[in-house]
Amino acid sequence: MLGKTHLQQLIPQRLTELRKRLDQNIWTQVDMAIGVSMTAPRQDYLNYEEARLQDLQKVKGYPFTWGRKWEQAWFRLEVPREAMKEGLYILWDDEGEATLHVDGLPWYGFDSAHHRAPLPDRAREIWIESTCSRTGVWCNDGKSLSDEGSTHRGVTFWKRDEVAWQAYWDFCVLLDLLEFEYRRHLKAQDDWNRDSGFHQQIFQVSALFRRVLRGLDAFADRFDHDGYKACPILRKLYQELRASSDSLKGILTGHAHIDLVWLWPERIGESKAVHTFSTANRLMEAYPELRFGYSQPASYDAVARRSPKLMKVVREKIRKGQWEATGGSDVESDTQLPCGE
Repeated sequence: MLGKTHLQQLIPQRLTELRKRLDQNIWTQVDMAIGVSMTAPRQDYLNYEEARLQDLQKVKGYPFTWGRKWEQAWFRLEVPREAMKEGLYILWDDEGEATLHVDGLPWYGFDSAHHRAPLPDRAREIWIESTCSRTGVWCNDGKSLSDEGSTHRGVTFWKRDEVAWQAYWDFCVLLDLLEFEYRRHLKAQDDWNRDSGFHQQIFQVSALFRRVLRGLDAFADRFDHDGYKACPILRKLYQELRASSDSLKGILTGHAHIDLVWLWPERIGESKAVHTFSTANRLMEAYPELRFGYSQPASYDAVARRSPKLMKVVREKIRKGQWEATGGSDVESDTQLPCGE
């Protein structure tokens, strides 16, 4: 326990290692065949209805590389019915940015932050729109395109352990809070390392830091012996934090910033808007407490043109107060410039 440990600075290293173990318990691959065919890549944009009229070529093996920069291709998936009935997830391993469509509705976006998409329990047709463009520019695991185009390494099915999923994210939020408190009080911006913890002895830190460190250390002790039966320790710690006067107070809201024309042409920026709106919609379905804000009327116009079905869903979310359309500029501008540019 924390009170008996003289080397408390080593506890975060232990917690970081535990986070990796928790992550490894979430996903299990399911061996199930899936047929994939694709349209010929092209520079001009095709919508879903147009793509369904194109000639398709069956994908025969992985990995393969397709497209030139900014080209678009549509992929048709032959998903077994049992995959949708079992609540499986689909992993689309492609360097480009892709959006899963279910019966014509943009359903979920594949990118560096969203690797697996939930399959609906029923669907007539499943298609994926993919663009030969880099995704996850700001993410540590953001993908760059191969010199020959976008390398596609396959599509697989996965089952998610919901208990492990919940425990992992409960743990991660508390570990992030621990790091925040450490940096805030010690002003040691470079002293915390995600893999090795931190390197100073713990003296002048907040009561909040000590409470979280003690709770996570107790969870690690119990998890080593009892596995996920230790989860009540995390729930109890959250309850204590809510009741504590020194806990942080914050309002969390979802947000996306899309550069409509930056490292890509405008048509790719419009595809990214559809991609992002579909992911936000799916997350709000899974987590009704989520609130999402997005500005840029130009993006709303693009989504309305490209997918009226998706825009109808967005309008309903706005009406219910889950989705907030913010800002007054048609496109978000760079406002650091001192001149009138």
